[in-house]
Amino acid sequence: MFDEISFLVQETFQDAEKKAPNQGLLSHLLSGSKGNESLPEEVPGVLYHLQVKASTFVIRIQPSENLKEDYQNVLKHADLYPGLRLHEADSEIREHLRFFECDNFQVAKSIKTQLGNKRFPLFEEHVFNVSDPGDSWWLDINENNFSILFKLSHTDNIQKLVKLGPLGDIEKYQELFGKLAGYFEMFFPVSEHSSGHGKFHIGTSDEHSANFHHFQNIFLNVHPSGLISVSLDTTDLVVNISDNCTL
Repeated sequence: MFDEISFLVQETFQDAEKKAPNQGLLSHLLSGSKGNESLPEEVPGVLYHLQVKASTFVIRIQPSENLKEDYQNVLKHADLYPGLRLHEADSEIREHLRFFECDNFQVAKSIKTQLGNKRFPLFEEHVFNVSDPGDSWWLDINENNFSILFKLSHTDNIQKLVKLGPLGDIEKYQELFGKLAGYFEMFFPVSEHSSGHGKFHIGTSDEHSANFHHFQNIFLNVHPSGLISVSLDTTDLVVNISDNCTL
């Protein structure tokens, strides 16, 4: 049964782990190289300025056939590149000028077309709607129970929720959590259990159950990137075998 619980944890976060090596273009730009950290090579790419506001950000992009040459030109004559809006920066230009290398100039131009000068929300939950509530999972912790919300609704109080990130396919994991009710009972007394309609909920009648809190902490130890920092270590679990429980 320990293997089954470990399998559940690994399966639940397998999708997120697979995505880690390739976080997507937007993620690369948000974590891209700054000019004060390294210098670009003589390759195509984009120079860009990330303007962050209170709740949104905008990417000001300049395609380049030679990043090294254009990078130096921008540092010397930023006024000749008004599209980068570097004159609006609140500190030295080098601190705000970033670059992203591309295979060819056409890709660089495509990046500007797709992402340039568009406003993006810093927090997707601030702009979601009923038809598109976002992909993040959310954790709602209460005394002796907790819930995993696979989708937000306008009635949810996000101030008391913990954002876990987009951890996997909702339908798949709702079904998995629903099938494991009996296994959870072998680790701690289950007083509440349900999985469906966009939410997994579980509670225990033993407020001091170490196993229940170990299970809950799996979700609390999610990195901001959406990856679990620890796996369920069966050595931390204690199984109390009663007279009516057989292995």
